[in-house]
Amino acid sequence: MSDHDPIDQLTRFGTDLQGAAMPVPPSEIRRRGERLRRRRHALVAGGAALAVAVVAVPVVALTADSDKKVLPADPTDPTPVLAADLLSDAETVYSDGADWFTTDTYSGDGQSAFHPCARESLGGLGAASIQQRDFELRATDVRPGDVNTDPEPSNQLHQAVAEFDSPAEATAAYATIESWVTECKGQAADTEDYRVFDPLEVEQPEVGEATILQANYGVGSLPEEVDPYGDFAYITETGLAVSGSRLTVARIQIVGHDYNFLPEDGGTPMQQMLPVAAELMLPGGEERPQDPAPTNPTAETSGEAGPSATAFPEGFPLDDGWNSYDRNTYELTAPSSTVPSIVESSFASGCGAPPSLENSSARLTTELSGPTQSYAREAHLFATTDQAQAALEDIVDGFEDCVLDATESMTRYDVGFDVLGDESHRIVRLTETGDDQPVTESTQVWWVGRTGNGLFLMTGVEEGGGTLDAGNAMLDGMLADADPAFYALDDLVQGVG
Repeated sequence: MSDHDPIDQLTRFGTDLQGAAMPVPPSEIRRRGERLRRRRHALVAGGAALAVAVVAVPVVALTADSDKKVLPADPTDPTPVLAADLLSDAETVYSDGADWFTTDTYSGDGQSAFHPCARESLGGLGAASIQQRDFELRATDVRPGDVNTDPEPSNQLHQAVAEFDSPAEATAAYATIESWVTECKGQAADTEDYRVFDPLEVEQPEVGEATILQANYGVGSLPEEVDPYGDFAYITETGLAVSGSRLTVARIQIVGHDYNFLPEDGGTPMQQMLPVAAELMLPGGEERPQDPAPTNPTAETSGEAGPSATAFPEGFPLDDGWNSYDRNTYELTAPSSTVPSIVESSFASGCGAPPSLENSSARLTTELSGPTQSYAREAHLFATTDQAQAALEDIVDGFEDCVLDATESMTRYDVGFDVLGDESHRIVRLTETGDDQPVTESTQVWWVGRTGNGLFLMTGVEEGGGTLDAGNAMLDGMLADADPAFYALDDLVQGVG
């Protein structure tokens, strides 16, 4: 058990703003998905400040990105709620290192309550039309070598927008929901220690009202794998807004014991999102495009690459990150399409014919050789993401299917997922004797990843090691060196720079 007082920590929730500690695991905080990179590309001219974290997006900036909506001329004439009236991924806010991504959008009351403190459905409160959307919190700060972990399901954002027959009914529902959230202690699971705080300041809609209620509960009731010391809690923000005959309720739930957001950075996520949600819920909007989620797409994900992403520009920095190696000791072969492909050489040791990359429209390969080690990188561009994905899968399948039997040893390839790009894999060559002892003369590894219609490959061999741990440690170093080169490929296929 940790030596701090969890109740004291939680009492300061939302008020002790001395930093921005994130209540998600550090390994998850450090992951970076493509969506945040693309948003930064759009917001920062030329991409020059991509390394600067976007901690909070001001409300003014978010509001400017959406079409201004106003109340209908006759607010007593109910208009069905559309999915366009909900927040989209692009309009959600969390923090540097993590963001919200849509998991489901549906109409009506659905199968579960719109809020854990709700004692009745929105339909039961008189709503004539309802749309709801669920989001999960995904880490967006991927670093080379990070181990992929799934989003913690307890970290949630949910929003509902409801249309009532009259402004009076919507206002009454607003007051009822506010009372439910305020008086939730003992009304829902794990709420025996439910503690609600004073409402936060929030920008008010032109017509109507809005409020944000923060509450903590459930100390010691979380599963041990989420809260091994028993000092975490459910940290929640509920945002309510009513305007005319429309009402929205949005709720953030985070597992942790810190939830600190600086006022000068826009305040809490709900303080930033609720004014936008209050405007978007009004009738008359169009669906905003959803940013792609940073999952691992399959070959079903397709798309034509722009002309700038089918050829490498002169001086493409595939060898970036190798600058620190002593040129008196290491020999660098500059990136070129005439350097032999590492795909062909990698399968020259008995694993069968190399995968065909005939659809590759451009290739560059570079090598770095030292006294007892050598490394190589290769980048390909394809006309579509389908073709790039198919090439990645062919390479991975080739290693997974390869087992080399010798008289006194057996060689196989350990293939695992990595987290960079749209899909990536780590590959470590393992040779063992008949009594399952590793042959440790050398360590040999490969890495392959896709970003858009681009494919990035690496291989390396070093003296000694020969174990899976040694291979992963070697890959960690290679990925750290290759970080600028990989993101140069990412920028190229995204049309940035």
